[in-house]
Amino acid sequence: MSTAPPSHEAILASAGCGKTQALSTRYIGLLLRGIPPDRILALTFTRAAAGEMTERIMLRLAAAVQDAAARRSLRDDLALDALSAEQASEALGSMLAHLHRLRISTLDSFFLEIVKAFALELGVPVQTEIMDEYGDARVRAAALRAVFSAARTSVPSFNDLSAVFSQLTFGGESRRVAERLTAAIDDAFALYLDAPSEAWSAFPPVTAPFDDASWRSCLDACAAHPLTIANDKYRQVLERARQARWEELLKTGPSAKVADKSYVFNRKPLTAQEIELLEPLVRQAHAKLIEPARQRTRACHAFLEQFDAAFTSVKRARGALTFNDIALLLRHRLSPSPGGDGLYVYYRLDGTIDHMLIDEFQDTSILQWTDIEPLAAEILAARGERSLFLVGDIKQAIYGWRGGCAALLRTIISHYNHGAQGGDAHILEHQLVKSYRSGTDILGAVNAVFGAARGDVARWRDQTQFQPHESAVDHSSYAELRTVEADEDTARYHAVALLLKAIEPWKRGLSAAVLCRTNDAVRDALDILKQEGIPAFSRGKSRLTENAAVQLVLSIFRLADQPRDGVSAYQALTSPCAALWPWLVRDRLAGLDSLRIRLAYSTHAAVVEELVEPLRPRVDEATRQALDQLVDLAAAFEPWAAGRPSDFVSFVEQAAPQDPAASVGVVGMTIHAAKGLGFDMVVLPELEGSYKQAGARQQIYTRTASAAGLLDLPEVSQILVAPKKCVELVDENFRAMVEERERQQEQEFLNTLYVALTRAKRGLYMIVSQPKAHSAGELLLAALGGAGTVKQPRSLAGIPGAIQYAAGAPEWFTDASGAQAAAPPEAGPAAVALRDSATRRRPHRTPSSEERVVLADRARWFGVGSRAAAETGTLVHAMFSAVAWLDDAAIAQLRQRKGDAFDSVLACARRAAPGMSDEHYEAGFQRFCASLDKPGVTAALARPAAQCEVACELPFATLVANAVVAGRCDRVVFFPSRDKPERIDIVDFKTDRISSGDDLRRAVERYEPQLEHYRAALSAVYGVAPRHVSAHVLFV
Repeated sequence: MSTAPPSHEAILASAGCGKTQALSTRYIGLLLRGIPPDRILALTFTRAAAGEMTERIMLRLAAAVQDAAARRSLRDDLALDALSAEQASEALGSMLAHLHRLRISTLDSFFLEIVKAFALELGVPVQTEIMDEYGDARVRAAALRAVFSAARTSVPSFNDLSAVFSQLTFGGESRRVAERLTAAIDDAFALYLDAPSEAWSAFPPVTAPFDDASWRSCLDACAAHPLTIANDKYRQVLERARQARWEELLKTGPSAKVADKSYVFNRKPLTAQEIELLEPLVRQAHAKLIEPARQRTRACHAFLEQFDAAFTSVKRARGALTFNDIALLLRHRLSPSPGGDGLYVYYRLDGTIDHMLIDEFQDTSILQWTDIEPLAAEILAARGERSLFLVGDIKQAIYGWRGGCAALLRTIISHYNHGAQGGDAHILEHQLVKSYRSGTDILGAVNAVFGAARGDVARWRDQTQFQPHESAVDHSSYAELRTVEADEDTARYHAVALLLKAIEPWKRGLSAAVLCRTNDAVRDALDILKQEGIPAFSRGKSRLTENAAVQLVLSIFRLADQPRDGVSAYQALTSPCAALWPWLVRDRLAGLDSLRIRLAYSTHAAVVEELVEPLRPRVDEATRQALDQLVDLAAAFEPWAAGRPSDFVSFVEQAAPQDPAASVGVVGMTIHAAKGLGFDMVVLPELEGSYKQAGARQQIYTRTASAAGLLDLPEVSQILVAPKKCVELVDENFRAMVEERERQQEQEFLNTLYVALTRAKRGLYMIVSQPKAHSAGELLLAALGGAGTVKQPRSLAGIPGAIQYAAGAPEWFTDASGAQAAAPPEAGPAAVALRDSATRRRPHRTPSSEERVVLADRARWFGVGSRAAAETGTLVHAMFSAVAWLDDAAIAQLRQRKGDAFDSVLACARRAAPGMSDEHYEAGFQRFCASLDKPGVTAALARPAAQCEVACELPFATLVANAVVAGRCDRVVFFPSRDKPERIDIVDFKTDRISSGDDLRRAVERYEPQLEHYRAALSAVYGVAPRHVSAHVLFV
């Protein structure tokens, strides 16, 4: 065993070169040194990758215990002199003994565990929940409604907001206003959260050289100028200036040549007289175009501020956060300033982590690095017994649009190795270029494309330090570039279909994938493949609602929500399967009432299962799988099942369920979704679009500058929304923004192409027609076209198009073993958790534990009917927690057993006590309704005249007398708002039977300590003086 201490290392591993293998080798090496697993933190970006890493480590150790060859291989990977089965067994045993304390997780999960471990220091509820994609969409929609509702009370405000909407959507018109605005927010909100607020007003203003009066005088002088009188082209320029057609003025005619400072028009240099005439017009146009863009920028920021406030308020009311909120919280609350909580928290973390391993580091965002930088810096400062191990590939950095910073890895290495020479480097750097995935001929095409002499490729090579790839596999392979004459996408997709029919990879046990840039292209391609009879499935953002049987079931849910929905009724009743549900045809309204009641008393999964059961024998296997997915989604929907049936429909529409595995057919997905995967056969049919057109909808330009900090990382310094592109001719700041964006687009375009080409193991097929400039197709034709072809077998002769490049064995599939029949399966979520074993916990208690209980009270727990009474009490308690405000309309709905109030009450009861019988639910509801007859109850739940905000089942946690006090308040009313309360009223529901004054006195004495703890806790959490916090017991 080597006695040398572990070094800090950065592994730059190309595609297929064994990043996961390198990480697992490092982890095993640390285990063999006797380092406990809970002192090793291994981070990656997906739960699947975390699960794969855990599985890889365990399997390699288990194999080393049982097999001498596997043991020798592991020994060589670790560069050890010897490795015994006993040593491998001891390392595996250590890992298995610490399974509950393994620190192998995603970055997001690690941040969440920090927040949960230090919730009180960070000022967040201990019971913080993370919203899923559906929950996030619902909360965003609620925030949008809040913004528009607030503006609707004032006509000027609403008009201002309408103008903001027009500016946010950059003047586009659309009937689907909410969808367009949501897309605009998705584009801008991440930038709003990441960039400093001053960046939105930092773009330098341009002062117009003329006011209205002097402008008119300038125009008159230009009109009288001899050049204008004698020449039509100057009269045209003047006319554009008079009509304020500033964009045309800068883009056409001699004025454009003054704008771009070339001063040559029609191959003749402009004279000094001509320049003197045109320059004032150009300067005025410059100012008139910049100022609207600056106004749009301020309007965009103002709207995003309103949305952020509403978004935060809704999330707080629901007690939920997003992973981005967690990362932002850590950045703002844990900055390691002297005396702050940041140093304290990082000190405690630093004491429990000695080794940090981070995978896919090229996708790490600056925000994420900022959160882990203090911990990483402490580890890097230690040489010997602590180590940092980074693995990444700048060439595969394709997530810049969601914050990934490709330059971060190189910046960290350069910073910590500054001034070091050779072996003295603080972080040792290694490059891996030998691929264990792709065959020689595929890598030959990759090397040819990215070895091209073009300027953009040369810049990319310098940035990524690309080196020619080698193959470590000896199987046959093939790479082909084919051109199809027709320019329509469908022509290329039909060529794909014929190619797949000729090879039939699914029958040979070979995985095959069709990779496109966009989800729309994936759907279009798969539609044609399915029409041609090819078993094709999608992975990623597939829509389950495209299945007819699923649509039928969802139409019934829409009818349950809106019985007079004509479209849903037509879809359901005209289906050939409508007769499977007799009530749908004979007595639809009564049947829908029964369905709503079952949804209230049972679970969505049970109801959906009941609906799909008669469909299963009548549909094909693919549809049965879709129906099974629908049942699974119904089960996943339960945490949200407190509203209307249509909410489940929205949940399904926004879900992204996985289709069947690729082993039964061809999988279609985006290139981004395919990152990290490999397939025997890859087809690339969407290579036409120019990367300079990518993100055309996103018209927010930014400029970055080095921010103060340990690494001088780039930070957004200027933002400009929807400027006219021609402004770059006259404005140096905007020209710098355009150049920065084009560099980013160029880098990510080539990175995406690299990822696409390196997914293939055995066969790579590139299909183009008439590619645009700056497109992948153009680059492939320039780099590969005419480089050589091979004779095609007869079996592939019927595929349309001309082969521009071919290398390898065209019939590679005939000798393929099919050992890898599908794309690597995604591992399930790893059951891992952060445990701080070295930290002592403060004492915990709950307010309910402070009840004064006497012997006579305890005796009641064991009396006849005590269990039934307790169950009924639980139900009643849950039903009251569903009531925000009680008015005549809500009481009427409850008594008539219909409407939103009734649905919400029963849904809360079902969640609080699932699995009870209908009799129990009925008894609880009757008790609940009986309580509504009590004047004290209705008065306590009525909306006060003063402005206020109510929260039900409010979780809290705080420090009281150096002890953690945590629990839930049944009902809390904040005056005037929860964000800035001045007074707080607490109501605690109790279901004790009160039959006399003595019963009431004893009950009040019993609950008084609990109420005092509620008062103290909420006073501390919300910073309200105790005298302004009241607490009451409401016996229901």
